[in-house]
Amino acid sequence: MNIIAKTYDWAHPLVHRTGDPPHLVWHHAAVKVLSPDAVHKYDVEVNGWSGMGYHFYVRKDGSVYRGRPLWAMGAHARGYNDSIGICAEGAYHTEKVMPAVQLKSLQELHDHLHAKYPEVTDKKHSDLNATACPGAHYPYAQVVAGVPKPVEPGEAVPHHGPLGKGRRGRVRRLLKKLLRLL
Repeated sequence: MNIIAKTYDWAHPLVHRTGDPPHLVWHHAAVKVLSPDAVHKYDVEVNGWSGMGYHFYVRKDGSVYRGRPLWAMGAHARGYNDSIGICAEGAYHTEKVMPAVQLKSLQELHDHLHAKYPEVTDKKHSDLNATACPGAHYPYAQVVAGVPKPVEPGEAVPHHGPLGKGRRGRVRRLLKKLLRLL
């Protein structure tokens, strides 16, 4: 994973976090297309903050931008800005599908940050504040599951119960009949 380090002009000095972050807080931009520079400008000019409130911003093309340095307090979840804020470009309250490349980058970033901070926990913005962020269609469970691990040759594939009952049983019986015809 390549993290693009932007050099921002901070409107005010950033505040150092004390200790490791307790959470990774997952957000969406709530607009379909928005550049990291536009986020920074909005946070300075409209919110009156030092600059981009997130530590990372992940575009739909999968590119990952560093916003605030990891040592700095964020400005992304009231009362929880000692956490790391990660924002996905997109409006996942209306957009129903996240691009696969963006999802993969979020999963890689998740794994990278959990390796760096083993005690950190994952939270949706809505777990911490009264908001709909990161949106009903944000694939939170997939993001926090991390990058899927490939199955090694000879490794058992997870089994999800017997196929003897219900629709699965009918499928199994049909497959057996088809195999007998071969």
